[in-house]
Amino acid sequence: MTTRAEAMRAAARIWRHGMDAMDHMTADAAARVCYQPGGPPRDVLLARIRADRAERRVSHRTAA
Repeated sequence: MTTRAEAMRAAARIWRHGMDAMDHMTADAAARVCYQPGGPPRDVLLARIRADRAERRVSHRTAA
């Protein structure tokens, strides 16, 4: 395996672990953690997180 491929796999693994950790938080807690000054307001982050979770639940059910 090349160094680039190893780096890509490591990055994907880290990203996935982060997504899993956020899925174990409440949507409000995840929005607080994601908030950065100058970025989207917390209420926008909260709405995006809730929409993402709802979409993944629906697509998971339709795939089953």
